[in-house]
Amino acid sequence: MRSSLNATSVAELSWMGRQASFAVPSALLMRGVHLAMGATSMGTRPSDDAIAALRKSWVSLLREDVKDARDGIYPSSLLTLPTRDVLSLLPDLAASLAKVVARSRRGDFSVEAVDGVDAGPVPLPSYYRRAFHWQADGWLSPRSARVYEPSVELLFAGAAAPMRRRALRPLKQALRGKHRPRVVDVACGAGGFLAQLAVTAPEARLSGFDLSASYVAHAKQTLAKSGVVAEVAVENAEALPLRDGLVDAATCVFLFHELPRQARRQVASELKRILVPGGTVVIVDAAQQHASPELAPFLDAFAGSYHEPYFRSYQLDPLEDVLQDVGLTVTSTSTAFVSRVVVARRL
Repeated sequence: MRSSLNATSVAELSWMGRQASFAVPSALLMRGVHLAMGATSMGTRPSDDAIAALRKSWVSLLREDVKDARDGIYPSSLLTLPTRDVLSLLPDLAASLAKVVARSRRGDFSVEAVDGVDAGPVPLPSYYRRAFHWQADGWLSPRSARVYEPSVELLFAGAAAPMRRRALRPLKQALRGKHRPRVVDVACGAGGFLAQLAVTAPEARLSGFDLSASYVAHAKQTLAKSGVVAEVAVENAEALPLRDGLVDAATCVFLFHELPRQARRQVASELKRILVPGGTVVIVDAAQQHASPELAPFLDAFAGSYHEPYFRSYQLDPLEDVLQDVGLTVTSTSTAFVSRVVVARRL
């Protein structure tokens, strides 16, 4: 037992040390970006207690990550740092920084024309045509798709992938004993989480949907290079092209905070509709103040700093309420650094 505990401790310390080697320079770089945008990282400095709470939640996240790898939820090969991808992002970041700074200073959230967007297979709702994160091309261009994964790792100091992986344990538990289960990742983005799903549940039949044709194209290329078999298509999560009761489990990662209130419920209703009776939905999304009041200073600043137009509404709309409003039964909730995990079932 002692040797097992020691091995666990060594693994945790090693992973935390590697993460810190990435997190510290990332945080300093983002601090410089915030200052260039005309604001401190949080407007006013958070209290020492708030900073301590943030650090504690970071440590807890990494410990859970190591534990899940040790328990066989996913292989330890997933515990890697995005250093190379982020370094490749830096020239693009430097080239676009002046434009981002100018847009943020004048509060310009309009999206510039992107070739081919309106020729896509699915009409884009007005709430989607925004310059999320002050990007002139929003979520609509090949450039945005290419830089998304490394940029969110830079934003969260290497914790984006570990936060996403909090969905994998409840998902694997939900699929236990099922033969070739169907799993759909709604708002699959650039495909990073689908790749983790494929490693965690290799027997599952995977599919993914996203509203951005550019992100879907990028996801297909990335997944194909990794040998991941998944059907990925351009669709609106408010109207999924699946029959009722088709899938055993659905995942949705960092979507709900980017939706208006009613759209959140429509997406939740669709998630319920496509699940088999007894099926499970696992949502990972931004932390909410009712569940993580100690993170309030950081959550208050996020919406304005990164132009997330529906984030403040999301803070007043607990995910538990959204899911229960459409008839799903919430079975567990937990926090993971600056995110939360909500698991629900269709009874």
